Amino acid sequence: MTGVSLANLELNSIRWLIQQYQVNWNITGNTCEDITINNPDGGNLFCETVGERQSILSINIKTGSPVYHGSPDNIPALIFPNLFLFSIDSTIPPLNDSFNILSLLDNQYNDIKLENIALLNMNVTVPTNFPSNLLFLSQFVIRNSALYSDISFATLLNSTTRYLTLSDISFVTGYSLKIDSNITYQNIQTITITNVNVIEANGLLKVSQNIFPSLYYLVIEFKIPENVTVDSMALSALSVTNGLVTIEDQLNLTTIEFKTSAVSITDFSKYPNLKSLEIQACTQPLLKASGLTNLLVNNSLVPNMPDDSWFSPYFSLSLLNTRTYGHLMDFSALSPTSIVILGIQNATSQLYPSLCFVSQVYLVDTTLVDPFVPECFYCYWTELMNKLPANTPPIPAGFNCNITLESNGYNLADNYQTEISIAGNNLGYGRDTTLGLFILKTNKLFQYTINQPAGRANISFSRSRGYNFEIFWGPKLTVSFIQTQNLFTGDLLVRLYGIFNTFAPLQVSIGSQKSICPISFLSTYELNCLIPSYSTSEPQSISIDDTLTIQRLYSAPELNVTSVSSISNEGGDLMITGNFGPNPYNVSAWISFNESIPCNTTSLNATHLICSVPALQENIVHPLRIYANGYNVSREMFISKQDCISTRTGASICSGNGKCVAGRCQCLFGYGGHFCESKLMSNVIVSPNSTTPAPTMVVREGLNFTFNLVAIQELNPLDEIIQELFTKEWIHNEVVTSELTRATYQLHRPAGSMERVTAIIEHSPNQRELEFAGQKTIYSPHSIKLAVNIGSWPFQDRLNKLRVLLESKVTVDDNECDKLVVESNDNAKIDYIRMSIGSVSLYGRFLPYAEADNHTIGIVNQQVNSTSDTLLVGMVLPYCQECAIDPDFSVLMSNTDDNIDHCDSSNKMPPWKLATIITVVSAAVVSAIVTTIIIMKKKNRFKRESKIMRKRLNTVVNQ
Repeated sequence: MTGVSLANLELNSIRWLIQQYQVNWNITGNTCEDITINNPDGGNLFCETVGERQSILSINIKTGSPVYHGSPDNIPALIFPNLFLFSIDSTIPPLNDSFNILSLLDNQYNDIKLENIALLNMNVTVPTNFPSNLLFLSQFVIRNSALYSDISFATLLNSTTRYLTLSDISFVTGYSLKIDSNITYQNIQTITITNVNVIEANGLLKVSQNIFPSLYYLVIEFKIPENVTVDSMALSALSVTNGLVTIEDQLNLTTIEFKTSAVSITDFSKYPNLKSLEIQACTQPLLKASGLTNLLVNNSLVPNMPDDSWFSPYFSLSLLNTRTYGHLMDFSALSPTSIVILGIQNATSQLYPSLCFVSQVYLVDTTLVDPFVPECFYCYWTELMNKLPANTPPIPAGFNCNITLESNGYNLADNYQTEISIAGNNLGYGRDTTLGLFILKTNKLFQYTINQPAGRANISFSRSRGYNFEIFWGPKLTVSFIQTQNLFTGDLLVRLYGIFNTFAPLQVSIGSQKSICPISFLSTYELNCLIPSYSTSEPQSISIDDTLTIQRLYSAPELNVTSVSSISNEGGDLMITGNFGPNPYNVSAWISFNESIPCNTTSLNATHLICSVPALQENIVHPLRIYANGYNVSREMFISKQDCISTRTGASICSGNGKCVAGRCQCLFGYGGHFCESKLMSNVIVSPNSTTPAPTMVVREGLNFTFNLVAIQELNPLDEIIQELFTKEWIHNEVVTSELTRATYQLHRPAGSMERVTAIIEHSPNQRELEFAGQKTIYSPHSIKLAVNIGSWPFQDRLNKLRVLLESKVTVDDNECDKLVVESNDNAKIDYIRMSIGSVSLYGRFLPYAEADNHTIGIVNQQVNSTSDTLLVGMVLPYCQECAIDPDFSVLMSNTDDNIDHCDSSNKMPPWKLATIITVVSAAVVSAIVTTIIIMKKKNRFKRESKIMRKRLNTVVNQ
C-alpha cells in the first residue's frame, strides 16, 4: 500500500461501485493508486490529498470481463464531496438492479462539486426529480443506452445544466423524451439529440429567444417528421434531421445542416454570418448563399452553378446529384481547397491552372469545354485521370514534368525549429512521398520534418516517378567581421567569423572582379579561405554567398592603433586612432590591469574611436586594451595631473593663448611657456656641433644657450652609483632639407662593449605634432628636439635603474645681464623650471613619463646639481633594455616688449624665455637633464650628492 489513504466514506463508496459493476480493480486498496494498480479495462481515478486523507476528483469506470467482489451492501448514498466528474461505461448489468446510480449520486454531500455525469452502454432510469441536490450539474450525457423512464426537458433542464447529449437512446415502451416548448430553459447552451427512438414535442419544437435564451448549438434528429420553428438570435449552429423547418431571416447562424427535411427558405444569403451550409435530401432547391467556407449539397436541387459571390477564401464545394446547370468558373482569387461535382449533373467545366492548387478535384460528371490541361494534371496523371472530365485529352507522348523548387536551401529561425516549408511548382498531392514530407498546399507548398539544426537530405515528391531533390537547411548566414593576414608564403589568408551553415554551398569572392577565394577551413562559427600570390594591408571587399543570403563586408587587417590622445586624472574624452575599418565590429576600450574600467564609446568611424574615461589615479601608467574586429592591442596611458584649470573658477589658465588638453596647456601657434604666457622667438640662431650632441642657441650677441648629454649612470636601490659612462666621443652624421635638419650622433665605444647610445637632434622651422610614449606632443617652430636612445645596458642587477645626466649651460658676456633667477615647482620632482638671466628666461618642461621596452612608464625628474651657470638634471627610470628620451628646446619672447637689442640696467628689457619641452619616448630609461638655470635652493637630501657630482663634472670638463 502506498500514499495517503482515502477518506472512509469515499473508500466505502468506491468499493460499492467496484462490487456493483464488477470492475476489475483492487477492492482491498486504500488509496487511488492501489485501487487502480491493475487496470486492464482502462478506467481511472484522479485524486488529491485534502488534509490527511485522499479525496476523489474524478471517476471513470470502464468494464470488460466481470470480476466478482461480492454483493454490494445496501447504501443510502455514494459520497464523494470533491467529485467533479463521474463517468461509467458498463456493458455488464449491475449485480443489484434495485439501486439507481443517479439517485445515489444526487445527494447533499455531492451538491457543490459534481458538474459532469456520463452514462454509457447501460440500462438507465432517470428519477422524476433528477437533479434535486446537484446544484452545479453542468453536463449530462447518456449514450448507447436503454431508457426505463421518461426524460423531461422541464425537469432535467430546469436546473444549472448547460450541456445535454442524448445519443443512440432506445426508450422502452411507454417512455419517451418529452420536450415542452411552453417554458423557459434559462441555462442550457448546447443540445445534441441523435438517434433517439421516441421524441414527443407536442407537434412543435420552438427554438426562440424566449424559450432558449442561452442556446447556441442545437443538433436534433426526429424519427417522425416534426415541426421546428427557429427564431433565436443566440443560436449559432443548427442541425435538423427529418424536420419541417421554418426559419426566420437575419439570424446569427454560422452553421446550418438540414437532412431529409422541408425548409422554408431557399436563399441563405440572408444570414450574414453563415459559413457552413449542408443540405441533404431536402425538398426545396438551393438558390443563393454568400460568404460560405463550406457548401455540401447531396440529392437536393441546385439549379445554377454557384459563382464566387457564394464563397469566402479557402472554401470547399461539393455538389452530388444536384442536377446543376452552368459553367464552373475560375475561383483562383478565393483559393478553394476542394471542388467536387459528381453524379447527375448538367454542368460544364474547364481545367484552370488554379485547380492545380486545389487539394481535391472531382469533375468526372462535368463536360470539359476547353482542351487545355495544366501541367500539374499530367505530372500525376495516373492518380488524376479518373477524377477529370471524361473528355479530357490524355497525357502527350514523351511528356516530362517540370517540377521545381523555389529554393534548395532553407534558413532556420532558431535551433529549436523542427519543420521547414518547401515551396515550388508541380510538387504533387502528398502521395508516394518521402517520410516526413507533408502537404500544406497542393502542388505548391510542403512541410518537411527535420531533427537537427543543420543538415542535408534527399527528398522525393513522388518516389515512383523519381521526383527527387537534394535540400539543405541551417542557420542564416551571418558574417560579423573579416580578418586578413599576409602569410610568409606570399598568400593572403582570409578569416570570416560569424554563423555559417556547413551544409550549404558556400562561395567566397574578393574585390570588384569577384575573384574566388577557395575555402580551406569551415566550421559553424569560422570560415577560412586562401588567395594565392596576393598580399595587402588595405581593407578588401569580401562577398560570401550560400545561395540564400549574400553578405558583403570589408575585411579588417590586423589592428593598428596609431595614436591615443592624452588625458588628465579628471578623465574625459579619449580619442583612439586606428584602422577600425569601413564596417567596425565589436569595438571597445578597457582600462586598468584587469580591464575593469570601460571607456564608454561615444563616437566610432573607420579611423577614430572616441570614448569617455572616468577619473583615474594621477601620475601612473594605466594599461589600455583596445578591441576591434576580433583583434586586440595593448597601449599604456600616462595619466597626468590636471594643471591648467583653475581650482577656484574652473576656467582655463592658459593665458588666453592656448587650451587645456589632458591637464596641460597646449599653446596656440606662436606661443609657448608652461601657461602659454610668452611668444615664440623665431630668429634664434642654432649653431650645430659636429663632435657632440651639444648645439648652441644664439639668442643675441653675448647670450648663448647650450645643452649636452654628459653621462649615463647605473644606480642601486640606495641611489648609489654602481657604474658610470661619460659620453664624450661621438660619430656624427647630418641631413639637411628645407623642412628639417637632422644630426645623428653615435657614441663611440670600445670593441666588446654591449651598450649602444644614439642621440638625434632635429630642428625645423615648422610646428610639428609627434607621438611619443603613447602621448601626442606639439613641437613649436624653430624648437630643437633631442632624442636619446640607449640599448643593451649591462645592468648588474635588475633592481637597479638608469639615470641620464643632461647638462644645460648659459654663456653671458654682458655683465649687466648676468644675474640669474630660477624658479621650479619641486626640486625633487620637477614638472618645469624657469631661469632668467637679466632680460632673458630659459623655460624647461619635464614630462613625468617615458618609454621602456615598448611600454610607457612613469619617471622621476630631479635636480642633481647646479653652479652659477650650469644646471644638472637627472631623469631616473627603472630597469630597461631599450630606452629613449626626447626633449626639445624653444626660445620665447616676452609679450610686453619685443625690443631685445640692448641691456640697460635702468630700463631692463622684458625677459626672453627658452621653452624646454622634454618628452621621453622609450621605456625603461633613466635620464638626467642638466639645464642651465640660476642657482636654485637645494633640499638637504641632495647636498651630499651635489658635492660628488661637482667633482665628477669638473673631472669631465678638464679632461
